[in-house]
Amino acid sequence: MAEPPAIDAAAFRAGERGVLAEVYHRHLGRVERAVSRYCRGADAECVVHDLFLDIIERPELRARFEQGDLGAWLATLARRRALDHLRRRRRYRLVDDPRALDGALEPVEPEGSLLERDRARRLAEALERFARLELPRLDRRLADVFQARIVERRNQLAAAAALGIPRTTLIDREAKLMRGLRPFLARQLGEEPR
Repeated sequence: MAEPPAIDAAAFRAGERGVLAEVYHRHLGRVERAVSRYCRGADAECVVHDLFLDIIERPELRARFEQGDLGAWLATLARRRALDHLRRRRRYRLVDDPRALDGALEPVEPEGSLLERDRARRLAEALERFARLELPRLDRRLADVFQARIVERRNQLAAAAALGIPRTTLIDREAKLMRGLRPFLARQLGEEPR
């Protein structure tokens, strides 16, 4: 089978529609494989979707590719984005884990257990203050995500179903919510924001 012709780098950087479509169809599998080493399901779909959306919308990103193996360049971008996605998810683990809010975490040491319970109590109080003070200022869609994920403690699939939105949309809104919630909680708990 003959090798397909190389993508014209100049046309790619210029954002020619036909070339971008060809890049998507030709390299989607490679990008998905690169992402799947780190993320699965809707998380992987989000990373892949966001990468190709940025390729289409951001000329400065396309301008970074000069020449060479476009598939390898895209796979590298995808891998970095997947790792960044994982890092962001880990930062939200305490808020995302409903057990953290009701004292169900059990550290090994009794002293640690008291500290964790105290932190969980302070976190619950901070979340209540956020709901009272900051939530009314937010976009209603973000407030709905807060209600479903934090207050009702639904997992992502259940929250998305309850809100009548795709899981990928919920993930996007949750990330926007966290950009405001994380620094608020850090201030309330007297911690350094990450």
